[in-house]
Amino acid sequence: MITVTASAAERIRHDLQAINAEPGACMRLFRSQSAVNKLDIALDKERDGDQVVVSEGINVFILDSELSHTLEGTIIDYEAMPGGNGFIITQLACGT
Repeated sequence: MITVTASAAERIRHDLQAINAEPGACMRLFRSQSAVNKLDIALDKERDGDQVVVSEGINVFILDSELSHTLEGTIIDYEAMPGGNGFIITQLACGT
């Protein structure tokens, strides 16, 4: 299971409203084409076979089935950081 914190869900909700996203649109997580072990985010709609991650009553992320399996046990948060605000993705070790 992938967990999205309330602060991450609120940021995504804010971003979707700011761009007047179509109903049903949410953020897709996908493997970066430019860097190993990096994820990218883009606006998209659900496709067949996707896992939809719901937090705070909204669809916040969608992932294809392969990435969904890879990110099992992941927590996605949004925090203020010294260099600027951003998403923090933490993958818990098995058995944690």
